[in-house]
Amino acid sequence: MRILVAPNAFKGSLSCVDAARAMARGVLAVFKGAKIVSIPIADGGDGLIDALRATLGGAVVSASVRGPRGERRRAAYLWIAGKNLAVIEMARASGLALVPPAKRRPLAATSRGTGDLIRDAVRRGARTIIVGMGGTASSDGGAGMARALGARLLDAEGRELPDGAEALLRLARVETAVSRRLLAGVRMIALSDVTNPLLGPKGSAAVFGPQKGASKAEVKVIERALTHWAAVLARDTGARVARVPGAGAAGGLGAGLLAFANASIVPGADWILKKTGALKALKTCDLALTAEGRLDATSLYGKAPVALARAAKRAGVPCVAIAGQVERSVLPFRKIVSFSDAGAKSTNDSIRRAAIWARKAAAMAVSGLAVMAALSVPARANKLAPPESFDVQYFQRHVGGNLQENIDALEGILKSEVIGEGDSWKADYLWRLCRGKVRRGESFKTKAERMAEYESAKRDCERSVALSSRTAEAHFWLGVGLGRWAETKGMMKALFTLGTIKKEMAETLKLDPLHGGAHHVLAEILWQVPGLAGGDKKKALSEFELAVKLSPAHSANYQPLAEAYLHFDRKEDAIRTLRAVEAIKEPADPAEYPENLADAKKLLSKLEAGR
Repeated sequence: MRILVAPNAFKGSLSCVDAARAMARGVLAVFKGAKIVSIPIADGGDGLIDALRATLGGAVVSASVRGPRGERRRAAYLWIAGKNLAVIEMARASGLALVPPAKRRPLAATSRGTGDLIRDAVRRGARTIIVGMGGTASSDGGAGMARALGARLLDAEGRELPDGAEALLRLARVETAVSRRLLAGVRMIALSDVTNPLLGPKGSAAVFGPQKGASKAEVKVIERALTHWAAVLARDTGARVARVPGAGAAGGLGAGLLAFANASIVPGADWILKKTGALKALKTCDLALTAEGRLDATSLYGKAPVALARAAKRAGVPCVAIAGQVERSVLPFRKIVSFSDAGAKSTNDSIRRAAIWARKAAAMAVSGLAVMAALSVPARANKLAPPESFDVQYFQRHVGGNLQENIDALEGILKSEVIGEGDSWKADYLWRLCRGKVRRGESFKTKAERMAEYESAKRDCERSVALSSRTAEAHFWLGVGLGRWAETKGMMKALFTLGTIKKEMAETLKLDPLHGGAHHVLAEILWQVPGLAGGDKKKALSEFELAVKLSPAHSANYQPLAEAYLHFDRKEDAIRTLRAVEAIKEPADPAEYPENLADAKKLLSKLEAGR
């Protein structure tokens, strides 16, 4: 199986390259033999340099520039000497992130630093310059950039204007002789993830001004300044920029690049997907996995993950996504997994441990119906998803319809025909199906529904054991399924099945001596069954302790142990055990953990109050 891993950057926490690396690890945890095609992507904003460098190579160089407030700073860009190509992210020189919130002055902020980078690249020998427009602090229509390239912006008395949008209200004429000589023979491509014009209700000032800290009054000033700027540019340069799609991007930088560099403004995501080879890779891949820090309705407008999903759909390739945050919307992905779905406890946790959550979310995203349905059709009957690929989704069965999807997909797999094989390959799918049905049965309301579900689960595990008797989990879940069925049937039936359940747990431990779950089941039997029927609470306590020792990440093991300690008046041991639940950083079964934690806290609070 070939899987394309093509993430955008997670702004402020994970570069597109680091995201791709973490996601690949998650995919390989599910599909161990998969061929990963890693192509980081971008849409013209954060991550452009990282994405293109990962594919095209080159060196990151730096130059002295003037930042958004006119301050001197260093800013980097990508230089590919063999192609005489420079790649510039304007946010690195003129970005809003470079200005502390308290010092943001939208009317005075400048794009000069972007011009400084362009000038440095030209002097280095660049014949093609890619400018990623996004994240700028300025709203000056690219006026500062133009001045850095040698253009003169003069008032009625022939004096140079100061930087910033507001100064453009006093602009009388523009002189471009120096800037035109500098850029002669240089091809300029401006990448944008928006199509906003320079002026009007969807223009630069109205839409993006408030994002840069502009008040309503300042937005009106910027709109008037850019209107005047567009009129002077039309007269002095011949460039009519007011209504051009994309001219309003990056505080109007698109307009400046059109007028002074004769730039082509293109959709950044589409251009990058082609340039990096992501579009070509889709033709040979079975699945695409993409990502971004946040996915919501605005992602439909020019964002790289959505562009990839649309391209994947045209190529007939399923595309799934992960994101730090997700606002459920009509997005073109087969499946979306957020960091909170993967277990992140807060926004701060998502940012601080972004690589971990990207790995876990990726593993969840590539498991389940969204992927399996695409891989289990007859044409791909010898390319079935491996049984272990269903485990990640099972352990996230509390998210959405994951449990039902897990069961449906397993049932679909089991209906497949594998050329040249008998039925032995079904064993590992069958016990997983049994496991899912046991969990689904626990949620059913009526006794009849539960009985039917547990009976079906029991049959699946019996078939699994018959096909392959050397799998510990098959014996374990057969015992669990039988236990659930007997409990639902009634006390007498439960007593008559104890011997069989014990036998399955013994076989589980014979095959896997470190199986904590089997010790837990044996402990429950010893604890609940009367002494005359073989119960023994002291032996049960030992089994509970062994279950926790062997499986410390299984949070369901702790509460019964604490309650057993209380039975033997070992209150401090009970408190210590309950506190350990909260200390579990990566629960083995995230679906159970929230309820287990809540129960532990409730009992702990009661015990500590009685001290």
